[in-house]
Amino acid sequence: MTREEFMQEFVDRLNMIKNDMDVSCLDIERETGIPRSCTRSYTCGATTPNLYKFVLLCEYFGVSADWLLGLSDDMGRET
Repeated sequence: MTREEFMQEFVDRLNMIKNDMDVSCLDIERETGIPRSCTRSYTCGATTPNLYKFVLLCEYFGVSADWLLGLSDDMGRET
């Protein structure tokens, strides 16, 4: 997988879970402390989160890091 493909997979999955849960960048900021401007940057593929913010996103959405990175199709959600 190329860097561009890897990045696109992250962007696609982040947008998918964000839309599925019907949350805004403001909602994410309120719950995680990640500024809206950062989340917007992630969702359009302009930047990637640092490790700490990445973990916060995984925890907020309740998904595994592997799923959000496109390395697994198992979301890791508890049922």
